[in-house]
Amino acid sequence: MFDLIRASALQGFPECVRELDGDPDRLLAGAGIALDLIADGEAYIPFHTHAALLAHAADALDCADFGLRLSTHRGIEILGPVALAGRHARTVKEGFEALARYVHAFNPSTRISVSPLRTDEVRYEQSIPADLAAPAQVTELALATGVQAARALIGEHFRPLRVSLPHAQVSPPARYREFFDANVAFGQTHCSFDFHSDDLARALRGSDALVREVTTHLLESPDYASPQTPETALRAIIAQSLATGHCTLVGLAEALHVHPRTLQRHLAAENLSFEHVLADVRRDRARHYLENTTMPLADLSALLGYSEQSSFTRACRAWFGVPPRSVRQAASQVT
Repeated sequence: MFDLIRASALQGFPECVRELDGDPDRLLAGAGIALDLIADGEAYIPFHTHAALLAHAADALDCADFGLRLSTHRGIEILGPVALAGRHARTVKEGFEALARYVHAFNPSTRISVSPLRTDEVRYEQSIPADLAAPAQVTELALATGVQAARALIGEHFRPLRVSLPHAQVSPPARYREFFDANVAFGQTHCSFDFHSDDLARALRGSDALVREVTTHLLESPDYASPQTPETALRAIIAQSLATGHCTLVGLAEALHVHPRTLQRHLAAENLSFEHVLADVRRDRARHYLENTTMPLADLSALLGYSEQSSFTRACRAWFGVPPRSVRQAASQVT
């Protein structure tokens, strides 16, 4: 129901679409995603929205290998601090273990494992829960990112021994061979690539113990906890939807690809109210913007999803007992 992925997963999307003579703003707007959200390292979007956007882009641009192309517009850095944890491990094996341990901070819906296949081979496998729709573009993009991670850890010379994809072939065989530089099997029970187990023992050049320690501490802090409880996930979705004009129960149900009544039942089962969570998110965001920015109140109220500044003012009085300007003035006096 509340499966999410960081909005930064779409880094490179505008550039890839423009390269194909498409309009990224239009495609993103059609999915209810603001362009500036992609640069927000704290924002999440529903996984279904991400998957549907990639599938629609592939169709609209007549580009069957869109997922693979998109992967070339960004590197392992797309994973943020998760990439740092991998790059600054002591060995390739520990690097993959770090990626597997912390990938939830980037995409809570994904699981990564590296396990022995036979005496001299191991398998990198990426999985998405079975109840989530994972079209070919999402799956190919995810595995391509995994191959990029292997090249970042092992070296640019890395090439898989073989690649397995769970869906039917959507691009010409030559395209897959060109990208993965390996034989690709389709319709498999797993999404994976295999490589030599000897590579796991390699020491990582440039590994920095201090960076490793700081990054590990960050990724294990509450700020990077996976937003997978219903309430924290709902808060994340509401926060990224406030300024889009779609932050209603119906709008969120559409983003999650469920009927509004179904969403209501799920919330009721968790003793949650959409209206209550919406008010909490707005209050927390309002306090942050008022105390930490000089943003004009008209812009701030629009950012919080209010059509009229007067509505925001009334809400501030209800939350803080004073109008917005007073909240800002009090904060400036403290600092």
